[in-house]
Amino acid sequence: MKYGLLLLLALSTVFWFSCKSTQKSYTLEDYEGRRILFGNRGGFAGGEMKYIIFENGQVYKSKRRTEIVQIDRLDEKTVKQLFENIDNLNLREEKIMDRGNLTAFIHLREENGPTKWEWGENGKPSQQLKIYYKTLFGLMTNLEKPTK
Repeated sequence: MKYGLLLLLALSTVFWFSCKSTQKSYTLEDYEGRRILFGNRGGFAGGEMKYIIFENGQVYKSKRRTEIVQIDRLDEKTVKQLFENIDNLNLREEKIMDRGNLTAFIHLREENGPTKWEWGENGKPSQQLKIYYKTLFGLMTNLEKPTK
């Protein structure tokens, strides 16, 4: 009886902590927090590939405008750092809206309105913006690696 009670207590504790640590998932339509949307578009076929990172860590991917799927979740520290880096790198000061045949983009949606950066093959984004863009894609590459 004593061991059964201890086992029940242990299982209840594990269950309680597992329920407490789960985060609410949102859809694209009902999420109202900050988000980073980035990707590229254009080319001969006029395609677009984009990722959307919610502040809660959810990540969505779209290869076609009508096909958007949640691919994974980033950890809280990583997402916090992504938002902080926008200010740490002074990206808000950079104004670039120079689309081309192939256009790279980063859109930030926040309470005080959107901030957008877009550049084509003739655009001249700062080194910081290029590094930030490559960092975002690097994170997505790691998320999409198949697990063994």
